[in-house]
Amino acid sequence: MERWRSKLLALSGSTLLGLALAALWWNNRPVHESVILVESREELDEILTERSDRASTTLEPRISSELLRFPIPEEDAHQLFATMRFRNRYIYDVECIYWEVSNLDYEIIKDRLPRKSISMRTNSLGFRTTSEPSEKKPDLRIIVTGDSHTAGVVQLEDMFANRLQAELLSIGGPSTIESFNGGKGGFSFYNYVGVLEKFLFLDPDVFVVAIYGGNDFGGVLNTYRYFHSLPPPPPVKRSNTWKKQGSKIKGMISQDLNQLMYFHWYPDEIEQAKLISHRFLNSILRIGNENSIDLIFVYIPPLRDCQPQLLGEPLDDLIENLGLSPQELDVTNRLADDLQAKVIEHGIPWIDMRLPYRESSESCYEVSDLHINSLGNRLIAEALRDELSSRVSR
Repeated sequence: MERWRSKLLALSGSTLLGLALAALWWNNRPVHESVILVESREELDEILTERSDRASTTLEPRISSELLRFPIPEEDAHQLFATMRFRNRYIYDVECIYWEVSNLDYEIIKDRLPRKSISMRTNSLGFRTTSEPSEKKPDLRIIVTGDSHTAGVVQLEDMFANRLQAELLSIGGPSTIESFNGGKGGFSFYNYVGVLEKFLFLDPDVFVVAIYGGNDFGGVLNTYRYFHSLPPPPPVKRSNTWKKQGSKIKGMISQDLNQLMYFHWYPDEIEQAKLISHRFLNSILRIGNENSIDLIFVYIPPLRDCQPQLLGEPLDDLIENLGLSPQELDVTNRLADDLQAKVIEHGIPWIDMRLPYRESSESCYEVSDLHINSLGNRLIAEALRDELSSRVSR
């Protein structure tokens, strides 16, 4: 408890003052779209090439069962993670690489919804919630992490990490429950480990990792190259036709197509992605075991794998024009199945949303940007409630 108090008090000084000023500046800016693509391929390749050239040719390969991680310069972090370009919302963070500014209150525009905008807030610790951790440890404290699907492109109360608290309270058990949403747009495996490390001082009972299959496996490869001083992948002959086709479906490039095409150009990288996911799992397992934290994994599939009918003809045309084999189109499912087997092998719960989403008669995704919608979030919250029900009723 003293460790928690000291760290929370440390956050309340000059750091929070700076964050408050950043929040004030942000509040006077106009609302923005939920999905923005930032192209930084050339700059990123330059950094990877430079680090590779500097690396000693006599250096033994770093072999480890866990992710190789260390603090990286802030300027490199901005190149590795395009999300950091939004400097009014995200700040450099030693553990997570970047984190959301505290005490924000802003809006995301969603033109195709009846409610044209969604209010977003962060608390004093940068979690996407309005509640604060109590000074006295609650009966059950849960921290959730994930990417933009977890961070939520729905109303704050509909985000599954926030909804989970109410779901658990509805079935009785502990009288005090806290659930904090540590999802951030652009996060992947390295960031998820960082979130667990960053908030160990909160002494969580449960840590939930929500993996998004549409870009987590491919999006982590350049970060891996950076930490291992590996060069960027060799150039391949490619046409921009896929981008022109993919841009006809908003969100398709960032939420699914980038990863799909990358593994099409570099099929050998599929095995590398598997290896990275295994090391990520080992890192999470070690930290969880050392700190007596229960782990739960949630798998969020891309729309194309579960409810393709929502996009209809445009998606059919895109798939036909891509000319990918059935095996190439199924790469996301195969990577998810591989990681699922490893997680279950360790006796860790794996909540797979593929079947619930496929069986749903209603849309689990928002077709305007391909993120999961309120129903998609509710189904995850209910699945987590069921998984945790035995613990709650102890």
